[in-house]
Amino acid sequence: MADTANTQTADGWVQRIRSLRQELGSGRLYYDGNTPDFVSNVAVHSGDTPRLRRYASGVISARIMQLYAATRMKTFSFTDLFLSGIERNIVYGLPFAARAQIEVLIVVWDVSQVLTKNQGTDEKAFAERVEVVDRALIKAVYGARNDFLPKLLKYYGAGMPEREILTGDVEALQATNILTRMKKMCEDSRYAHLADSYEILCELAHPNMLQNFLLTTYDEKRPKILRWAYDSEALKKALALTAKPMALASEATMELIDTLQPPFGIGTIVPADLP
Repeated sequence: MADTANTQTADGWVQRIRSLRQELGSGRLYYDGNTPDFVSNVAVHSGDTPRLRRYASGVISARIMQLYAATRMKTFSFTDLFLSGIERNIVYGLPFAARAQIEVLIVVWDVSQVLTKNQGTDEKAFAERVEVVDRALIKAVYGARNDFLPKLLKYYGAGMPEREILTGDVEALQATNILTRMKKMCEDSRYAHLADSYEILCELAHPNMLQNFLLTTYDEKRPKILRWAYDSEALKKALALTAKPMALASEATMELIDTLQPPFGIGTIVPADLP
């Protein structure tokens, strides 16, 4: 995870964000790919090894590409939102964008750990490992806090004739609490510092003292007066609190997503025509 000395100025962090936004914007911001079922069909194919291996190489790779494409587009959007907030003096756009970007990083990191832990084409627990990866990717792309997809699944079925709905199918569509994922990520020393930044960003995203603090200015010449204003000073405060975590999280997200490889073969997942 790229970092520099703590003495780097907010302008320096913003320049790094601009560079990444430019890089992302120069590539394709769309992806046309096959959409696998919203459920894992590993159990269906577990008795047919050749078919299971085709599933592991084809479906898993397709799910990774979905995550890759969505991550790339969201990172472009959040860096663009952050910079638009600076250019248009949209004070609260900065913490909202930075917080969202850290959450994208958290999900990508968590998936990367699952892929690394379960990779390999050897026979040992092959079906079990494919299913763990499959459901982790389903959760990362389709998981939600509401029960829309689980209800849809129960109503329309699993998409295959005579395929019963399993408990794991529903669980995979339920999002994992982001704080649960973050606690795991921050055990990695490369990302531990983001915990404090994320806590601050959450405070800035909710109606409380810190969110209100951005609007206030204390004047020593008028000690009994607290000025409330939506002005350039408010933007400076927001920038001081958000520029570094936004730069580091967006850079780390792209560094990490670019390293993801199909855990069961096939090689690189990023085709040459999708820079």
